[in-house]
Amino acid sequence: MQFKRRLKKDAAIDIASLVDIVFLLLLFFVVTTTFRESPGLNMDLPETTSEAGVRLKEVVIRIILEGDDAAIFLMEDKVSIGELPERLKTLLAKQDEEDRSVIVEADRNVRFKIVFDVLDIARQSGATNITFPAIFKRGEAAADSR
Repeated sequence: MQFKRRLKKDAAIDIASLVDIVFLLLLFFVVTTTFRESPGLNMDLPETTSEAGVRLKEVVIRIILEGDDAAIFLMEDKVSIGELPERLKTLLAKQDEEDRSVIVEADRNVRFKIVFDVLDIARQSGATNITFPAIFKRGEAAADSR
């Protein structure tokens, strides 16, 4: 006795609609993504060959050149060197006592004396962690920085 063989159908999943949905999700995320930029200040940061991560929630002091003079910005507000200690102490009092962090972003052409004065004021105001950010140069050997 001979039985009829049934032809097996190949199981196939139509993924055309799945590709459309994935493309729409990708398009949605690309359109709704926002990128964080430093607002309003044009700075020329120095470069370094070592890379370090920086956390947010620190007090930021920016020192930029305005003509021949340096301008100091404390959290986006322009301040003089005389009013910096008082305003900095107020901001640092709002942070945890064990981690009072300050980021000092200085233009590479600012005189070192001004940067050193700001560093001294930050220490006297109670900052426990002071960071100087720089632009990371890829491909350069760390041995070049002697």
